[in-house]
Amino acid sequence: MLTTGLLCPDIRKTTLDSVVRTMEQRRNVVKVREEVRVKAELALDRMLEVS
Repeated sequence: MLTTGLLCPDIRKTTLDSVVRTMEQRRNVVKVREEVRVKAELALDRMLEVS
């Protein structure tokens, strides 16, 4: 279990429903440089592989 000091105080405000809704409606889009996007996508793919 994580120590409470390691969690952002706002993290509990995020729900699975709010994530799905945001993705479906394409709201709150974050734009990053292509090189950052590629590295982030690789990191996400690796996390999904181990989950």
